Amino acid sequence: MIKLQIGCMMILLFIAVIYFSVKRVNTYSHKIFSASLCVTIFYLTFDMITVYTVNHLEMIVPWRNWLYHILFLGSLMLEIYICFSYTTTLIYEDEETARRKNRRYSIPVICAFAGLLLLPLYYVETPRGNYSWGAAVFMVYFVIVIYLLLAGLELICHWKRVNPKKRSLVLLAYTIQLVISCYQALVPTSLIACIGITMINLAFFLTVESPDVHLIERLKEEKERADEANEAKSVFLSNMSHEIRTPMNAIVGLTEVLLRKDWPQEETGYLMNIQSSGNALLSLINDLLDFSKIEAGKFVISEDTYDIAQMLRDIRIIGKTRIGDRPIKLEMDIDAAVPALLYGDALRIRQVILNLMNNAIKFTDGGTVTLTVKVTQRREEKAKLFVSVRDTGQGIRQEDLQKLFDAFTQVDIKKNRGKEGTGLGLAISRQLVELMGGELQVESEYGKGSEFFFALWQGVCGDETIGDLEATDDSGKKRHMMRSSGFRAPEAHVLLVEDNLVNQQVVLAMLGPLQMKIDIAENGQKALEKIQEKRYDLIFMDHYMPVMDGVETTVAIRSMEDEYYRKVPILALTADAVAGVKEHFLKIGMNDFLAKPMDMRDVCEKLRKWLPADLVIEK
Repeated sequence: MIKLQIGCMMILLFIAVIYFSVKRVNTYSHKIFSASLCVTIFYLTFDMITVYTVNHLEMIVPWRNWLYHILFLGSLMLEIYICFSYTTTLIYEDEETARRKNRRYSIPVICAFAGLLLLPLYYVETPRGNYSWGAAVFMVYFVIVIYLLLAGLELICHWKRVNPKKRSLVLLAYTIQLVISCYQALVPTSLIACIGITMINLAFFLTVESPDVHLIERLKEEKERADEANEAKSVFLSNMSHEIRTPMNAIVGLTEVLLRKDWPQEETGYLMNIQSSGNALLSLINDLLDFSKIEAGKFVISEDTYDIAQMLRDIRIIGKTRIGDRPIKLEMDIDAAVPALLYGDALRIRQVILNLMNNAIKFTDGGTVTLTVKVTQRREEKAKLFVSVRDTGQGIRQEDLQKLFDAFTQVDIKKNRGKEGTGLGLAISRQLVELMGGELQVESEYGKGSEFFFALWQGVCGDETIGDLEATDDSGKKRHMMRSSGFRAPEAHVLLVEDNLVNQQVVLAMLGPLQMKIDIAENGQKALEKIQEKRYDLIFMDHYMPVMDGVETTVAIRSMEDEYYRKVPILALTADAVAGVKEHFLKIGMNDFLAKPMDMRDVCEKLRKWLPADLVIEK
């Protein structure tokens, strides 16, 4: 007769052993579930006792039988109330809200306990077995149904707030318990109420309280916290990028303008040092931003056609500037068979080569640094480009090679004390090469030098080859002449939308040699007024501005009726260089993107691309 109760007890004890053997955080939900397990075991114990006593009335003292039934019925009511309370913890994340709701709904069960002690309870004898009956029993079943309906109603009303993996099984368990309770009330001798109670506890354990489920929940919470921290870091980096790049735009830009003029040798040296220091600071900022993008999985490789000869000329100029007066010879071993025009991410390949070259120069006190570029394989319209940077510097210990590419790490610290750098260059370079489908490798002999090399498949555009690099005058004056425009556009009308007075001066000074007619608007609202008064050939649009920012202004321009407003080239100017900014600008209707500090070659390239061709006069 009590086999069903014994089976349910075995299941509950098994759950309890697993549950209480694991160390847990003492949260409100854990306290309630712990109480549920204990009360259910207590209930099942007295369920089995009352099944025996009610069927052996002649052997049991009446007051004891009454007491056993009171404990059995009371624990049944209490368990259903606890299940309802547990449901509120699934719905309300705020513990205090769940507590308040549970206190409010505790009144029926408190009143029911009083009624259980006062209302009549008697026993019915039948051929199929005896059972307890009377007003006290009716009240218990009534309270049970009320709490089951309330629990189900709470789940349905707040369905979307409860984890999908939890809500369905819990609601199913409540539904089964409701059906069982109704059946038990109609067929008192069935004695199956224990099944529903056991199923509810099992449902709670499997969907909410099991160690595996909690591990997943903790991992999810940790991921959410990590995402929030990463988002906060991204906001910080964005702000840092903007706040540092804005003044750097003036330092680098105005130094660029000053270097166009003739200065005494000493003053020219000072200006070049200012520019070099500014570029070094920008390099640090870019490293941090790049590492953050790669770490967050937001880094995107952008492929386009590029002139590798021009890239290598720029790299040689930068390398020689980096060497300065030090006793280091920069050699360029460039295979004449390398295709002149390639298709790939030129910016990132250039960044990797410069990182490797800068490291080679930094750790070489005297000797040579050799850049080798050649094609090792051809496959229809693709070529495998091999790049190597070899030096005769201090080399790397074999035991340090494994940690060489770790972020924020510098090896042989004692020997390299005083060498500048964040320790991010090689880590970023390796990840960039991997993102482009290659592998950055190193070979080194301590005290004799190192070689860093990688190979990438690149698209080939045309049949022309690079040929030998021509000798280039690397004097400071020549370098800055190379960075100048090479054209002018005296008939071009350009609108500069920029709120910062210093940045206005920087842009005007940098664009001065192009002889363009430039108007200024201090904010987006002013820009809207100006473009309705005058047709411009191109608009430089700053991002962050008072009154109306660059994004709002661009959207407003693109929504105007005349076709001119939908087609006029708008180039973003921003000091915010974090991931996704450029894509956002293009999505809302801007045509291109210029990062601050502005690079004159980049500016000229964009102007050639977007100004009407008939306005550009080659020098």
